[in-house]
Amino acid sequence: MKSEKTLTSHDYKATFENSPAAKLLIDTDAPLYTILDVNSAYLSATNSQRDLLVGKSVFSVFPANPDDVVSKNIERTIESFEETIRSKKPHTMSYYRYDIPIQGTDNFEEHYWTTTNNPVLDEYGNVKFFIHSPLNITDAYNLAEREKHGLEALKRQREQLYSIFMQAPVGIGIFKGPDFIVELINPPLCELYGKTTEELMNKPIFETLLYAKGQGFESLLDNVRLTGVPFVGDSIGVPLIKDGTLETVYTNFVYEPFREDDNTISGVIAIAIDVTTQVVIKQQLELSQQRLSLAVSSLNLGVWEMDLVTGELDRSLKYAQIFGEENNQETWQIEDFWNRIYPEDLEALKDAFHKSINLGKLDFESRIIKFSGETCWVHIVGEVIYKNAVPHRMIGTIQDITERKHLERQKDEFISIISHELKTPITSLKAYSQIVEKRLTNYADSTSIGMIHKMGDHVNKLTVLIQDLLDVTRIENNKLTLRITRFTFNELANDIIDELNRIYPKHTIEIIESGTVILQQDREKTEQVLRNLLTNALKYSPDTEKVIISISENEEILICSVQDFGIGISPEHQQHVFERFYQAREKNANLFPGLGLGLYICQQIIEQQGGHIKVESEPEKGSVFTFSLPKIGKQK
Repeated sequence: MKSEKTLTSHDYKATFENSPAAKLLIDTDAPLYTILDVNSAYLSATNSQRDLLVGKSVFSVFPANPDDVVSKNIERTIESFEETIRSKKPHTMSYYRYDIPIQGTDNFEEHYWTTTNNPVLDEYGNVKFFIHSPLNITDAYNLAEREKHGLEALKRQREQLYSIFMQAPVGIGIFKGPDFIVELINPPLCELYGKTTEELMNKPIFETLLYAKGQGFESLLDNVRLTGVPFVGDSIGVPLIKDGTLETVYTNFVYEPFREDDNTISGVIAIAIDVTTQVVIKQQLELSQQRLSLAVSSLNLGVWEMDLVTGELDRSLKYAQIFGEENNQETWQIEDFWNRIYPEDLEALKDAFHKSINLGKLDFESRIIKFSGETCWVHIVGEVIYKNAVPHRMIGTIQDITERKHLERQKDEFISIISHELKTPITSLKAYSQIVEKRLTNYADSTSIGMIHKMGDHVNKLTVLIQDLLDVTRIENNKLTLRITRFTFNELANDIIDELNRIYPKHTIEIIESGTVILQQDREKTEQVLRNLLTNALKYSPDTEKVIISISENEEILICSVQDFGIGISPEHQQHVFERFYQAREKNANLFPGLGLGLYICQQIIEQQGGHIKVESEPEKGSVFTFSLPKIGKQK
């Protein structure tokens, strides 16, 4: 029979020493808790030396880390020791921090432990000492902390993504499964669909958007879900009920596959933005462009656009054809344009072009030389486009007016011939009427004399009309001759006023003079202008009595204005009153017949003398015509 084996104290000592678990034997001598023994595993775990531990208080060799004010590891350790001694049962502390001093320094190394204190009882059942067994879980703790922080970061990231999702300025929704159940949808997409979140969430999307069902969107979504290939829609119309009304809402949208963590596709992400306003504006612009193109085509207008910085000129096909080109593929610079202008018109056109940069508008008629060598007339109109108050581009039209110019020349020739042919018999008729008037005076036949007076008045009107026609002919042919003389403008004005006072006795012409103005200009032409303006003022003021003429000057310029309080001119007519043969189509225009030549002639005479003329008017309140002239003119 095998005898029982007896273990000696040496055997127990060896077992303690060779245990793979770190162990301390600690006395119950609170508050010191002296270390009675230590095994090799403990020395290794704490990087300590036996002679520095045995016989020492555990808290003297393992003091608290002064930098760790949170863990309270000394207090927790004492509580565990006390609980072990009191209960006489093992006590465990899990996942607590107790830093180990680094030998030879004042520094500590951070450690985390799970420690069990096992009491050893004497023969009386009292705790004689206890075994302190710490397990170093620093690596596991750090790993757990990293996982914890990772999960917290992931949670924050999800919260941020959700916040971004809900606050995104575009509509976003996630539709799951073959029925496209709404799993998530943000407010912009709800607004686009005209529904609330409650009406859409957790329901098949096409059960809520009934009018969009059967329009092809289901197949698009299905294809993305089954193939993983995204779909992009541009300005697609979607029938939706919004505010109780069925509307076509235009959207730009993207369908992307929604993938799970294992990369399987479980649904579709829809991203959409309402572009209805942009689409409607685009449609209106396209319609306007079509109408403009039709109008331009019907009017045979060429369209052009010039970069005022680089001088590059973009031209329509019609523009190129006007110059005799088959196409407009060649890029023009402004010099190419100047090279096509008739030499005699080039300087005047360049001057008008440079002035238009400041004025904002160009309006000029010129001759051009086509690539075939043929000369033709064109009407060029342009408007300046400004960028930050700086001239940037000019856009405009060009029209071939050769036929119109030919007709105008024929008309001018006809007018010239008729005017000259009528001048001699009218002069004779005026002379005979004066002779007849003189003879009838001796017989005191007042009725006959009155008739002769009226005949004379009409002859005078006819004479003025013929003179106007002759002036127009001279102006168009650049044959308006100026005869420069020195005269006093105030005297000229008073002579005209005296004459008109006799003709219009019901009116009063008031003159305001700031001083005597001496001019060196064509007296006869200047008189013609002032007489025309005053006559018009009286003629178009049948219900008022006063007309005012104001005369002022500066060092170099005469300024004269004629003001009436008559019928006035509407704004849409004011810009045309100086055009040849133009007559304002006002409601009472038929009361004041005429050919519409007077103001045209006035403007040409003033500009020929280096001056300017303008009009300011308000319907039913009257008009002010103002012209300025250099005091010293030049012979032309």
